[in-house]
Amino acid sequence: MISFLRKIRQKLLSQNKISGYLLYALGEITLVVIGILIALQVNNWNLERNDQIAEQKALQDLKEEFEDQAKRLEYARKRRELSIAFFSRKLEFMKSGMLDSLMAHHPILNLGNVTLNAPNGVINSLISSGQINLISNDSLKYRLASWSEAVEDVREEEDNHFRFVGTEFLPYLQRNLPLTIINFPVTNSNPEHLFYSESQVKGFYEKMIQELEYQNYCVMNTNWNQIAIIEYNELQDDLDHIRALIENELKK
Repeated sequence: MISFLRKIRQKLLSQNKISGYLLYALGEITLVVIGILIALQVNNWNLERNDQIAEQKALQDLKEEFEDQAKRLEYARKRRELSIAFFSRKLEFMKSGMLDSLMAHHPILNLGNVTLNAPNGVINSLISSGQINLISNDSLKYRLASWSEAVEDVREEEDNHFRFVGTEFLPYLQRNLPLTIINFPVTNSNPEHLFYSESQVKGFYEKMIQELEYQNYCVMNTNWNQIAIIEYNELQDDLDHIRALIENELKK
């Protein structure tokens, strides 16, 4: 093709046909431009195709990460709900004076101060590398960018609960209960292996449950768990929305 065009150019020049040569040159330039445009378009198609493949891979990784997040969130919520039920029973036992039932629920178990362990490896990697821009859905992109911040807000509330337990509740229990009874009656230890008899343990409980401070700590711990569940529910709404958006994008 190139040899053919060269022969035409040489023939026009030898015949001194300037106007014909100019038309030929214009045509040749046009062909070159068209070739460049076609090459650029093919390159753009390839780049778009590569971006689509990379986006699908990122979406699949995000889908798996958020499936794991959902399980972790559900586990944390159940732990909090168990703690609320636990302390609600304790308060009812204290109100009714059913000490024998209360003894079956040790005061330093089921505090519910669990941490939502929700790693965001895929999201953080996409953001730090700039590949978050591969996500073509702007709504999904925005929610992904704000997810880590939402999780951090929940962790701040969890930290507040941990501080309450560590600086107030547990120190109170340590001042009023010998921690050597921690295995009573949770384990199947033989009575002779325990530091205190059942009657002695009952005496410790009788004194403590009559104190307003202990009752308040039980109520406050329940409140912290209720606050955490509210935070979890809001996070669950975000998680469900993100998962739905990811599923829709994967189906395209």
